[in-house]
Amino acid sequence: MHFTPNLGYNTHMSLTTVLANVTTNVSTLRTLLSAGHTVHVSFTKKDGTEREAHITRNMTRIPQNMHPKNVRKTDPKYIFAFDVEKQDWICFHESQFNSLSPFLNMSMGGLPT
Repeated sequence: MHFTPNLGYNTHMSLTTVLANVTTNVSTLRTLLSAGHTVHVSFTKKDGTEREAHITRNMTRIPQNMHPKNVRKTDPKYIFAFDVEKQDWICFHESQFNSLSPFLNMSMGGLPT
């Protein structure tokens, strides 16, 4: 698996290659979240501090009581996702996004979750 700016990841690449690569591409982040992965991201908060989080949109990783109640129109320039550690929804503007790396599940042989 290899993360590339325009293509997401290629399952024919090695795990070592995945670990060696970090991307700052918003479209890759959106692709991974839409595919149900959990990713480690870094973004700049409104107060200027940097924050890291493990985020997902995979409903199997989100507690039932935290599932969205309805669908509402959102600004496409914002990233909405569930913070797995904080156990709450977060959002940040794509211009605040700094980087991402795969959140590897070692019980699954190190594959991205």
